[in-house]
Amino acid sequence: MLGMDGPDEGVEGTAALIARFAPHIAEHDWNTSALGPIAEWPRCLKMLVAQISMSAMPSLIRWGPGAVLIYNAPAVPLLGPLHPSILGQSWGSSSQTQSRDIHAAFQSAWQGDAAVLQHRPCVFQGGGAGDRWFDYFISPALTGDGDVGGVMMVCVESTISVKARHLTEAAVAEQDRMRALLERAPGCIAVVKGPEHVFE
Repeated sequence: MLGMDGPDEGVEGTAALIARFAPHIAEHDWNTSALGPIAEWPRCLKMLVAQISMSAMPSLIRWGPGAVLIYNAPAVPLLGPLHPSILGQSWGSSSQTQSRDIHAAFQSAWQGDAAVLQHRPCVFQGGGAGDRWFDYFISPALTGDGDVGGVMMVCVESTISVKARHLTEAAVAEQDRMRALLERAPGCIAVVKGPEHVFE
């Protein structure tokens, strides 16, 4: 149960799930981070990390007083050359991954407020994102005592819908431009369509 501290239960514990689905997290030297080794993490954090590790969506967690960064395997290609050095880093030393509105949403989540930011450029600025857009679901992550211990963000790509919208807007703008040119023309101009020359 999320938020309960104590030993892992079941056939495959949370540490094993993390190692299976996110080996970059399991193999990282957490002794150098503010969180310490995975074995010493509170159960609520291990459960959250196991959860994002199994997710197909790029996801990340900021945890603890230092807002230490943890992210899953689908987020790695978006980080590009920032991975793996950014893993386990505190907020200030890894803030290059945060745009201004994402930063504000994270700050609000630390106060207990969730946020959804739609159709935003990729926040990972490591060179692996390219021309891509995402919807960001940002929510507080609770400790076993019910306090906000961190922030979790799940990214759902919306590039196809954004590009379709851009194409539609470009087509409408072109129609408006042509209409304006026709209306300002000094002579009589008509636009016809098809072999029957139907007036548009």
